[in-house]
Amino acid sequence: MAREPFVYKRGEIVITPSAADALGAAGERPEIHLSRHVYQMRRAYDRGIEKLETLQTLHDGTTIKIITSEDRQQTTISLPDEDAEQEAPKQ
Repeated sequence: MAREPFVYKRGEIVITPSAADALGAAGERPEIHLSRHVYQMRRAYDRGIEKLETLQTLHDGTTIKIITSEDRQQTTISLPDEDAEQEAPKQ
């Protein structure tokens, strides 16, 4: 049976305060990292992997974590040591 075509539904975008600070300090905007996240998810899907989390490095060496919930209702940008379940302000 053929697989369904890849359709990315990111849902609501949430950025934790510390991730927003890190992006600002590095002079970067979240959109480029969200695009990379989608690209990495697509490549994983093409290999049969249901990948929902990616780690990315900012220009200053800081790592951010981007997680899309399993139900695709929310995508969260945070720092790797932050709890993904924490309540983060909407961006």
